[in-house]
Amino acid sequence: MGGEARLRNYLVILLDGAVVFLCFYIVLLLGGGNAFDKLIALRKIIYLPVASTVLIFIFTDMYKVIFKRYVEILFNCIIAGIAGVILFTIFVNVRAWHSGTVRISYLLVMLLLIGFLSGERILVEFLYRFFMKVKGITIIGGMDQCMKTGYEFIKNRRKTHEIRYMIDSEKEIGDIGKYLSNTDIVVVCAGVDKILQDRIVEICARYDKVVYLIPELYEINTMRPRLTQIDDTPYLYFDSTGLTSEEKVIKRIFDLIVSAVLIVPSFPVILICAAIIKIESRGPVFFRQERVSSNGVFNIIKLRTMKDDAEKETGAVLSGEGDERITRFGRFLRKTRLDEVPQLLNVFKGDMSLIGPRPERPVFVEKYMQILPDYDKRHSVKAGISGLAQIMGKYSTNAEDKLRYDLIYIRNYSIIMDIKIFFLTLKTVFLEPGSVLESNRVDYAAELKSHNIEIIGECRET
Repeated sequence: MGGEARLRNYLVILLDGAVVFLCFYIVLLLGGGNAFDKLIALRKIIYLPVASTVLIFIFTDMYKVIFKRYVEILFNCIIAGIAGVILFTIFVNVRAWHSGTVRISYLLVMLLLIGFLSGERILVEFLYRFFMKVKGITIIGGMDQCMKTGYEFIKNRRKTHEIRYMIDSEKEIGDIGKYLSNTDIVVVCAGVDKILQDRIVEICARYDKVVYLIPELYEINTMRPRLTQIDDTPYLYFDSTGLTSEEKVIKRIFDLIVSAVLIVPSFPVILICAAIIKIESRGPVFFRQERVSSNGVFNIIKLRTMKDDAEKETGAVLSGEGDERITRFGRFLRKTRLDEVPQLLNVFKGDMSLIGPRPERPVFVEKYMQILPDYDKRHSVKAGISGLAQIMGKYSTNAEDKLRYDLIYIRNYSIIMDIKIFFLTLKTVFLEPGSVLESNRVDYAAELKSHNIEIIGECRET
């Protein structure tokens, strides 16, 4: 993170804190008396909702990633507002010497926190978009992949990024430096030859341009190297992937505490869903299936979303678009991910974790191992209900890209990362589509036609 971005984040954090204090001041003002003196008396407790707001915004990438959707901003502010008021309420009641002198509407505080924080962050987002320079992009790769990547940039960052060039890497590429004067970011698509990748990186370094590359699996395994020396020669060494004994203990404690807290309120939801499943179709309410984790094969527990004996004729096949085996209520369960809730019992038992690579069926593990030899490395940690692949990817993301996310998670594991993925999972559950997708075929050429992109089929040496 550059110095400018760091200063920007510090200023936004101060603004977030000021907004929280303003909300409490307004409520105290409406209560009568000297609101400012009450605010000063309560300041040490108000620091708790300030801290929780900042932490939640950190865990949900509100400071790291700009250009968020407004619905994401609102959702994160709702979580921050609820958490802040809960903390404030607990500590005000614990501090008995405050309880007799402070009468405050916790509901009004929560509504103000949600409203004011949302308004402030949407305004900050608007100012980012208004004042930020539009980034020029050059995409290099096979033309089909270039168009797919270009569409993804335009769809997600329509007003902040502009694609200037697409260069077909399957044709002869000479001097690409002449195209970089009008470029801020160079994106190298999947499938580009390694020698050509190295050449592009070297040229971009010379012209001080940002490069986006898709990492190879072996490159992920060499992340976070350590420095040592033999005699007077420096060496980088890479320890084996996986968690240390201490990290496994911390992760298990985290799983036990969170799953125990979530199991109790989840029971009414499971009972209601179970009743509807029983009314709609014949068969058991719960669905058990063998999955693979670090401890071997275990039976995962889910609410049944398909007809009973759905694989009797088809065998083991992945669910796809318009799968007729899925019941009507099953589609709802998959879209809302409520079918995953019983897995909290698997977590509590120790079969799996809250956060980790999604457990796959043994038959598919064998299949993926034939095409992705590193696939078994994801079993060096317990499988999880959610993981980096689930919050960063989509249901349709291919197995190789999901494996990349899983290996990155394992290589960079920390309890902070687990907490962050937990919060981002909440956003994914409420705001993103579930595992039932409709047909979404896109004509990339037609979508990009109106964006004035120069297509470079062949670059000659200059």
